[in-house]
Amino acid sequence: MKTIILSLCVVLLLSSCKEENKIPENFDYGTIENGVYSNKFFNLELSYNKDWSPKSREQMTEMTEQVREFVNGDNENLKATSKASEVNFAELFAIFKFPKGTVSEFNPSLIINAENLKSLPQIKTPKDYINETKSMLDSGPLNFVYKEKPNSITIGGKEFASMEVFSPDYDITQEFFVAFDNGFAIAMVISYNDDLQKESLHKMIDNLKFN
Repeated sequence: MKTIILSLCVVLLLSSCKEENKIPENFDYGTIENGVYSNKFFNLELSYNKDWSPKSREQMTEMTEQVREFVNGDNENLKATSKASEVNFAELFAIFKFPKGTVSEFNPSLIINAENLKSLPQIKTPKDYINETKSMLDSGPLNFVYKEKPNSITIGGKEFASMEVFSPDYDITQEFFVAFDNGFAIAMVISYNDDLQKESLHKMIDNLKFN
């Protein structure tokens, strides 16, 4: 369970259920073929390590629901906003080092999600999104140590806001990367607990390309 919780990018639970804020009909969740994840809606491609295990859309949805239940706990307000955010949030890609069920301890990962910015009028920049993510982390049940202030990094020719956090409860580090594209926030998170895992994950995100 800790692998799932600490590998999912935090959803900004601030959106409403208005019809116009839903995922658009022409939205592309992407495809996986020959070691490449591609998405026509965002015009992006990501070559991944074929030794790792990508998740199906069904597995990603199940993972998201488990995390929502854990993070929300008995907080009725969080439950309500979390339910509302489902119409604005899309799981795009998730890859873990080991296949599901083969390890009982931590499983390093890269996860990419997208959130409709129409539901978040207060968010003007990727750094705003990162700061709201930090607020959501602080309101959750886990403890986090922020290793550095949010900053900027260029990946695939696009500028991302980034943040690095450490979970002392599980000895796991996460790095968050957020960029805006086509009216959405593209949010990536990598999770690891040693330098070799970090190196492998950074090699993957360095392969990200926007066409």
